[in-house]
Amino acid sequence: ACRYPFSAEAARILIVITDEPPLLPPDGEAKTIEDVPLALKKAHVDQLHFVIPDELAELYGTLHGFVAGEVFPLNEGERGTVSFQKVLMEVGKSITVATRIG
Repeated sequence: ACRYPFSAEAARILIVITDEPPLLPPDGEAKTIEDVPLALKKAHVDQLHFVIPDELAELYGTLHGFVAGEVFPLNEGERGTVSFQKVLMEVGKSITVATRIG
């Protein structure tokens, strides 16, 4: 995602929605999870939001201190439900607030 060709004036916002642990592409700059923050910084990512199960929060948490964003809960069986839609609305609100504040 860090290689995405954002336009120069775009806010660079990544949203990760998963129930799996992090995977690193074999051809990427990041060889370990500890390398990812540098890749995010080099890509000038403005915000990074996660929608993940609670049990993955610690694994992904190492990425969160380096860029603005929030972690939202992904509970088992929510996909496609009203509850999941509410989480997505919360992600949108968070992005809006963070983008306006700068």
